[in-house]
Amino acid sequence: DNQSGVDLRGILLQEYAVSFAQPFFDLVSVGVNAKMMRGWCYFKPFNLRELEHFGGTADDLFDEENRDESLRFGIDAGILVQPIPWLSLGVVGRNLNNPSFDFEGPGDYEIERQFRAGVGVTPLPWLTLAADIDLLRNDSEALPGYHSQYVGGGAEFSLFDAGFLRLGVSKNLAE
Repeated sequence: DNQSGVDLRGILLQEYAVSFAQPFFDLVSVGVNAKMMRGWCYFKPFNLRELEHFGGTADDLFDEENRDESLRFGIDAGILVQPIPWLSLGVVGRNLNNPSFDFEGPGDYEIERQFRAGVGVTPLPWLTLAADIDLLRNDSEALPGYHSQYVGGGAEFSLFDAGFLRLGVSKNLAE
């Protein structure tokens, strides 16, 4: 009669975006991204007895009675400053309106705002170096207690302008 178990929950998102950017004085560019977001939120509680037969979980999880589909709109915005031709500094805000999706389980599934800053340097015509970081710690609606705050860096090598080779690394500073 033990009713202990787990609750599986999450979201699948598709985004369709329209973007606009405007340069000012060859120094600053401002951009906006309006997007339609289609979300499938799923929720399925499993008790201990059901977990013994865990094989069909994916089918149960995506069954129509365990998911809710909704459409929302999201707004992103960013600014890029290029004080000298080989240096770019930028900051972006994603999901500035905190879109919230219908959820089959308790509550709604809210997509939190994210803010990121970065720098790009082109020391040679065939080499670009870049680094970026999440400005705030991000929480996960799907995994309560899980946090992320990524820092990343990379390089892009131009191969005679016919191809490009990219290398990069990232690390979650919050976990």
